[in-house]
Amino acid sequence: MKLGGGNAGHNGLRSTTAAIGNDYRRVRMGIGHPGDKAMVHSYVLNDFGKSEEGWVSALCDAVARNVALIAKGDDASFQNKVHLFMEAAGFAEVKKVGEK
Repeated sequence: MKLGGGNAGHNGLRSTTAAIGNDYRRVRMGIGHPGDKAMVHSYVLNDFGKSEEGWVSALCDAVARNVALIAKGDDASFQNKVHLFMEAAGFAEVKKVGEK
């Protein structure tokens, strides 16, 4: 969870900030990095690969199950519950691009 911050070239965040200002909470979900700065643009715009379906589905489920905590402003509990859900689903290890 993050409150405010820059848009980092993200057009969706840029539009949101233009409409409501910069003081909003964000759920940040990392997708890794392709390892080469020149490949970032196409990397972030590509669909997830079949091999990533499990953790993406689990993460979306974890967020959906705990979204009420965001609405209540309980960011710490939200993050903890999402982490525990992912851990229970077998996706607790953070991996770098190219690792299996």
